[in-house]
Amino acid sequence: GLNGIGMAEWCTEGRGLKAIYYFRRALGENPEFAEAQYNLGVAYQKLRPLDARDAIEKALELENDHWDASYRLGQGLEKEGDGSAALDAYRAQVSVNPNHGEARYRLGKMLFARGTHHEAARIFGGLMTAGGEVENRAYLEMAVLSNLAKDYKSSQRLFETYIDRLPQREREVFRDISLVASKEELELLRKAPRKEKVAARKRFWNQLDPAPLTPANERLVEHYRRVAFAREKYSAGSFPWDDRGDVYVRLGNPDHISRSDRVVAETD
Repeated sequence: GLNGIGMAEWCTEGRGLKAIYYFRRALGENPEFAEAQYNLGVAYQKLRPLDARDAIEKALELENDHWDASYRLGQGLEKEGDGSAALDAYRAQVSVNPNHGEARYRLGKMLFARGTHHEAARIFGGLMTAGGEVENRAYLEMAVLSNLAKDYKSSQRLFETYIDRLPQREREVFRDISLVASKEELELLRKAPRKEKVAARKRFWNQLDPAPLTPANERLVEHYRRVAFAREKYSAGSFPWDDRGDVYVRLGNPDHISRSDRVVAETD
């Protein structure tokens, strides 16, 4: 009952600390109550992140095949920068709960980042029938992987399937050409009748197609990839992204990257 009250408090805006109080009371009554320990860890992730890892690890000690705790642990380890441990946590979650779509997705993302593209593709391919938001994201990841493999026809098809599933506001971000078109081209698009705007955008991209005889428009696929990257990396606190996103969509991958925490000799 105390755990249930805590869950109700947690679902009420501004009542997180009260929820923690009840989860701790539940554990006071029964220190072996794994679900209350897990709920405490989830609450700590949001309100007391320094205490979250210990709380979730304790939940796993109490119930090592918990349906979600290993995934939560992986999230925290990723934020701490411990990629290897996070990868192990996601693998552990998938092994005990194969239907955990988010754990499978994060596992695929981490494998992709580490260059293990074949296994990542297998995971994302399996998620393309998972339903919900994770299915949509799987289409995007498969589009990126196909692009990397230079299968531009599949990449364009997957990107466009993903885009068609997005809310209208998000679809327009991918279809917007304001960062890549000239002022004259934008003016022509603005003046085009509403029913002809789709055809006008298509003509614009056809002019940029570097290989018109192939079944895909490689420049359009690259634009989709840049937009997806900017939305993922540069959108915190700003829609669709901050100034870095504008630069990335215009120019693509940088030739050189500097980091303030990795001091190296720089050239002009």
